[in-house]
Amino acid sequence: MVNLPIEYSDKPVTPYGGMSLMKRFLDQTGIKDYLGSLDLPAPRSNRGYAPADIVTSFWLSIWTGASRYIHCDWLRHDSVLQSIFGLNQMPSQITCSRFFGKFSQKRNTEVFPVLQNWFFDQIGVDNITVDFDSTVITRYGDQQGSAKGYNPNKRGRNSHHPLMAFVGQTRMVANAWLRPGNTADSSSCKLFMQ
Repeated sequence: MVNLPIEYSDKPVTPYGGMSLMKRFLDQTGIKDYLGSLDLPAPRSNRGYAPADIVTSFWLSIWTGASRYIHCDWLRHDSVLQSIFGLNQMPSQITCSRFFGKFSQKRNTEVFPVLQNWFFDQIGVDNITVDFDSTVITRYGDQQGSAKGYNPNKRGRNSHHPLMAFVGQTRMVANAWLRPGNTADSSSCKLFMQ
């Protein structure tokens, strides 16, 4: 039988202590400062969150297993994780949802290519392989932008037909367009590639 001593500590703990490595990664890349230079939606209130803090907390939620906006609330009570990332408080799922809802096609094309170019400069990738693909996503109910088109899984159902591009070396999404289900595979491909 092994006699293990049991001790108590006043130190705050978190089940996500490994996220300190991600904090170091963010600090080394300087991405949080760079986010501040982009045209991200600004808060309307003087009590609003800085856009870079909303993005950082959203990343934290994803890195810890979130797959829906409501999951962003998991970490709001983890003061240790907030301390590691230098956040006074983490935004709620409603704040994240509203923030990302302010992105339009115009803002997406102004912000994300610049951010991706900056990121590729940071990791030193100069030659890349881009893989293009499309898929069909079945929609139930009246989803904005969905339409009846080719749908091999649920014939006659509304769907979206997104077009996606991936960078082979980094396994990152290079571009993605959400198109109506009645869009042909090759529709707007040249514009998408540009």
